[in-house]
Amino acid sequence: QVVAVEGDPWSAADLEANARAAAASFSVAHQPVEEFLRARGRAEPGTTAIVDPPRTGLSREALAGVIALGAARIVYVSCDIATLARDARYLVEAGYTLGSVEMFDLFPNTAHVETIVTLERA
Repeated sequence: QVVAVEGDPWSAADLEANARAAAASFSVAHQPVEEFLRARGRAEPGTTAIVDPPRTGLSREALAGVIALGAARIVYVSCDIATLARDARYLVEAGYTLGSVEMFDLFPNTAHVETIVTLERA
């Protein structure tokens, strides 16, 4: 089961429209991720959580919620290496180990790089 969470109303509407157009079988939660995680509880064994926060990284509440979720794997997509490093440190301190790190230069001739990090529950 896949649940996509989006707090921004415009982005959530686009997400839902794209899911319908692709006949994707997942649900869309139109709420802030902090609120969703507060109500969620522990993840089922083997769950993968994918987070793609804004440039500012995960809020403290969202980071605490992701840790409390206890997913077996976290895939963290980031457009800012500094906030990624900050958040990854907390995840490692919470018992995750760094798996793979991949960087993508989607904006040539700029300093912006997209990074995807996989963390596994130790």
